[in-house]
Amino acid sequence: MSNGIGYDHGMKILLSIILLLPLMASAGSDVYRCKDAENKIYYSDKECEGGKKMILPPSQTYTPKPSQRTFTYTPPKKKADQIKYETVKIATPAHDSTIRENTGNVAVSVSITPALRIGLGHKLQLYVDGEPYGEAGTTTDFKLSNLDRGTHTLKSVIVDLSGQVLVEGMASTFHVHRVSILLPPPPPPPPPPP
Repeated sequence: MSNGIGYDHGMKILLSIILLLPLMASAGSDVYRCKDAENKIYYSDKECEGGKKMILPPSQTYTPKPSQRTFTYTPPKKKADQIKYETVKIATPAHDSTIRENTGNVAVSVSITPALRIGLGHKLQLYVDGEPYGEAGTTTDFKLSNLDRGTHTLKSVIVDLSGQVLVEGMASTFHVHRVSILLPPPPPPPPPPP
């Protein structure tokens, strides 16, 4: 068994002292390097016989200048044109579909994702054959009446409070078939074979 401190144990003590020196220095007390009766080195804040006073560098401190300004976080407001709709499309009637309706009545449904933002003043305007159908409103279901036979085009548009177009959906076409009184009735089916 040796009288001195083992290397590993000595390194642990030295490391502890190095880490504690800035704390001790900031406390404003002196640090002394001393040896005990077994020649083991230790550090103390009290002067010891044969001890050596350690000269420690001044501890680093930083004092920020007081701020003259105050800061209050205000989240940015979303403008209507920053709010995006993923889809605005004619759901029914399906594109290029044929509707057989003698009265010319057609149900139209518009699909909007996310839902129409009514709280922001957004409204939906339906166009039939390039002309606005009624006033812009908040409904997504429409009942068209007395449409002439032939091909028709639908388009849906989302507008803001001022009527400015925010989103324009793709145009969709459909065909209306109506029976005409001008056409002769179809011939009767042939009789069954004997």
